[in-house]
Amino acid sequence: MGRNGVSPDLSTCNILISLFCEHEQEPDSLSVLKEMECCSCKPVLHTYYPLLKLCFRMGKLGDHLKSLLSDEATKHRLSLDRDTYTLLIHGLCGARNSEWAYFIFEEMIDREIVPRFHTCRLLLDLSVQMNMNIAVESIQSFLRTSKFGGAN
Repeated sequence: MGRNGVSPDLSTCNILISLFCEHEQEPDSLSVLKEMECCSCKPVLHTYYPLLKLCFRMGKLGDHLKSLLSDEATKHRLSLDRDTYTLLIHGLCGARNSEWAYFIFEEMIDREIVPRFHTCRLLLDLSVQMNMNIAVESIQSFLRTSKFGGAN
């Protein structure tokens, strides 16, 4: 496209990132993201979903995941939505990182974003397994007092 003077749009970039991530070609996916940052095609939350999922699949939960989240928030001024929080909590629970998952859950609640019931149950079950008593009490209290709307 570039050789023909055509700049990729958001949809094209998102598709390329998704395909590269699906085939675990992280350097190529990050290259597309970097290209987006240099041109007028700015990433959106959905641009980051495949990259976040790839972090979980490849077990890159430390600085790599934190860097992606930081880029979303600071570089692109994107606020996490319910779907992104859900993805993060489920991924962290799958990696058995209950403390970080609970931190994300608390942040979500503080921002008045209501988690899905299934997300709460997943985090609650892991918190029970990990003997995180304060988290267990907090999640149980939230479950007792919350009204869940939308898809759970």
